[in-house]
Amino acid sequence: MLAAMAEFCGPDATIYDIGANVGIYTLALASSAKGRRLIAFEPAPVTAEQLRANVGCNDLEKQVHIHQCALGGTDDERPFYVSTLPELSGFDRQSATRWGASVAEVVSVPVRRLDTIQETMPAPDVIKLDVEGAGPEVLRGGQATIAEERPVFFIEPHEEELSETQEMQSILLGHDYRIEQYDDYWRCLPV
Repeated sequence: MLAAMAEFCGPDATIYDIGANVGIYTLALASSAKGRRLIAFEPAPVTAEQLRANVGCNDLEKQVHIHQCALGGTDDERPFYVSTLPELSGFDRQSATRWGASVAEVVSVPVRRLDTIQETMPAPDVIKLDVEGAGPEVLRGGQATIAEERPVFFIEPHEEELSETQEMQSILLGHDYRIEQYDDYWRCLPV
């Protein structure tokens, strides 16, 4: 998915990295085109600190803006399950314990709607979405952004959560998107 995004995104694109983790996508996309603007969202406190450190080590502070929050369907605070496998952390305890992992701690994190965030940030050209099963919530909280800005989505669906994939498809198809499915990701283009 990263290679496809790097090839697709223009040199001046504004990219929202929702579920940025420690910044693999953010760092690669920012460093490969100095005109790109990356807005990274990571709710897990320790992971967000690692993301900040990685951005700093690569001297990308001018291109990357980090929000230590989750995106969802409402503006509030929710319990967040920090997994012993950090990439599994999320709002669902069961997802945080996949692949033999366990919950290391539960923290309260701010949740913002994509539409709320987008009011004060540049509009996204591209959105990368990898949020461990919370994809439908993110899309529900971004209805106006999806309808008005028409960003391209790169989504890592969690196929074991069939209801999640069906709901994301329904939302995007309802907004007149074409969903191209690859082995590990979707590219969703406005029609």
